[in-house]
Amino acid sequence: MSKEIIPIERVAQLIRWIRGQKVLLDFDYGIVAGKIAAQGRMLAKEVLGIIGQTPLLFRYETGLLTKAEFFAEVSAATGFRGGLEEFSELFGDIFFPIEPMIELHAELQRSGIPTYIFSNTNELATEHIRKRFPFFNTFNGYILSYQHGAMKPDARLYEVVERESGRRRGEC
Repeated sequence: MSKEIIPIERVAQLIRWIRGQKVLLDFDYGIVAGKIAAQGRMLAKEVLGIIGQTPLLFRYETGLLTKAEFFAEVSAATGFRGGLEEFSELFGDIFFPIEPMIELHAELQRSGIPTYIFSNTNELATEHIRKRFPFFNTFNGYILSYQHGAMKPDARLYEVVERESGRRRGEC
């Protein structure tokens, strides 16, 4: 495979663009809140509050809850009447690709630059993303909060990044 050179200006432009952005996929928990509400006893905004404004999602994304435990707690709190399989599909189906970043990832790969996923996330999300977005399966490594018991900005997760990538802070 031939390697392609990426102009430094292109990389700098994209780095400036991504600061503060969701990097590869955007998401909207409002989508799943509406679908859970339709099969439960709460309004969508109340479901959204349970997912996003209580410790529940944090506990799930730091590996303190299994997928089944998270499902059971959300179902108990919201009255969701569906099963785990349906919940898994609903909870994962909230993502939209950010095409310029997916294109950058492809450019980096063609140039031979290792790429890693470093994300505060959960098992439901990653299962869904792996099935629906083929680019996600092409990274050199994955540092996922729920697998390491810590979320950004916890230093422990950054230590995993250094260990997995073989790079220390500030190295290119």
